[in-house]
Amino acid sequence: MEPFFEALARLDEGLENDSVEIVRVLHWGDSTIAADGITGQVRRRLQGRFGDGGPGFLAIEVDPRWGMRPGIVRSQQGDWETHTITFAGAQEDRYGLAGTVSIGEQGDEVLFGGLRIDGKRQPLFRFDLHYQARPGAGSVELRPSAAARKAVSLDAQAVQDRFLAVSGGSGSRTLRLRVVGPDPVTLYGVSLETAGPGITWESLGVAGASIASMLKRQGRKHLAGQTRRRDPSLLVYQTGGNELTYPLLLKGEGEGYQQAYQRGLRMLRAGAPAASCLVIGPLDQAVRERGRIVSKDALDRMIAVQKRAAAEEGCAFWNSRAAMGGEGGFARW
Repeated sequence: MEPFFEALARLDEGLENDSVEIVRVLHWGDSTIAADGITGQVRRRLQGRFGDGGPGFLAIEVDPRWGMRPGIVRSQQGDWETHTITFAGAQEDRYGLAGTVSIGEQGDEVLFGGLRIDGKRQPLFRFDLHYQARPGAGSVELRPSAAARKAVSLDAQAVQDRFLAVSGGSGSRTLRLRVVGPDPVTLYGVSLETAGPGITWESLGVAGASIASMLKRQGRKHLAGQTRRRDPSLLVYQTGGNELTYPLLLKGEGEGYQQAYQRGLRMLRAGAPAASCLVIGPLDQAVRERGRIVSKDALDRMIAVQKRAAAEEGCAFWNSRAAMGGEGGFARW
């Protein structure tokens, strides 16, 4: 965790010296992270201590039943077609930083905005569009509320990932993105940042996600490029609840699951090898047995395997089940 703590120390000094720096944290996971409960609390605490760097990266569209970022603005108009690493459906093995890719037609829009502070949306100074260029793609227009609009064609001779940085001018309260056509466009999302100094804690959870869905559907070079663009100081990975019945986990000592988990961690770290890495183990889960709530048997094995995988790949490990009180924690909660 040393690189992350060093970044926080520099940020702490910057708060005193008016030096501008954004320290970014990328937190991948399943529905636990998509709901922004854990990530939201950590974000509030750290931004209260080190400054608010803004919402960070936001996918164009998420399923409102599972994906949430309370307080920020992310509203769509039109008929966006969205695919995730859980259910697949994208033409390419490119699902963006958040495991979610959206296709828009002419006239489709999305409005982004940060938190409301003292009755007004926080001013945002930097926007960064992550998109897919491809043959025959249309164009998009970005309109910050306090800066000149900017249009870009997504047409290219071959499929490739590109980025577009847009200034928020003197501080834009919102960013409106519109597909201006005439052909469809493929977008991964937009990052939103304040002028700094501060920290972002970016929740990149997808309902139903697992180590298998990432390994099977995310292109390795693609994910590395998306991560590199954000220049994070800390990478956090937290899955497990959807993997408890994996045959690879239950066979032998779970060696097969450990190998798969390590491949996933290497994928995440490829785009930011100098960043700190943190694996968070699964929360306690339980089943009913004769009227009693009993923790699932496979949890101890999964936690041990994930801890070994983290150590092998140079990542810290935090045992969230132990923090809940260990075995039986679900019932007591």
